[in-house]
Amino acid sequence: MAADTEQKILEAAKKIFAQKGFAATKTRDIATEAGVNLALLNYYYRSKEDLYAIVMRETIHGFITSIRGFLNDTETDFRTNLQQIVDGYTALLVSKPDLPVFVINQPDINAIAAKLDINMENFFANSAFEAKARRFFGNPELSGMTVFLNCISMTFFPFAARRIIMLTCALTDQQFMEMIENRRKMIPTWVINMMKNTEEE
Repeated sequence: MAADTEQKILEAAKKIFAQKGFAATKTRDIATEAGVNLALLNYYYRSKEDLYAIVMRETIHGFITSIRGFLNDTETDFRTNLQQIVDGYTALLVSKPDLPVFVINQPDINAIAAKLDINMENFFANSAFEAKARRFFGNPELSGMTVFLNCISMTFFPFAARRIIMLTCALTDQQFMEMIENRRKMIPTWVINMMKNTEEE
């Protein structure tokens, strides 16, 4: 029963945080959505910050799990793998717009990685993705992590700087999302061209 209540509160938090974002969400909103009183919510979770951290860790874990699937896919070609990574990360950031701020503001991102059981040293090494990248670019020493980080950073930045971009470029929410969609399609090509030019120098 206790586990059910705890999970019910967590699912409610996921829904409300996604709808309102961290700043606009009140613990009372989550309690109402979960069908519990505020005292019970506070019994299981000490603060809104604690709940938010749990929700975001689970979100990141889900993304990492999907990325592992892409990295170990031996059937899909390299270009398709790149597009899958960008598509997955874009979808995550669209559904969790507070995630960039959450990641940037973490005082100890290594602690989160430890809780998610992420070993970055071995995450890409000997993966099918890295082998395909090395064949594609003709470089037996190429790091799959470098290719991956290029994709992720180009996807991440517009979300992290959304307010500044929308202000300086006078974009509406719809125009911003149209830009994101265009970038989603083009980032794999940009990354490939950039990496090819670097390899040729």
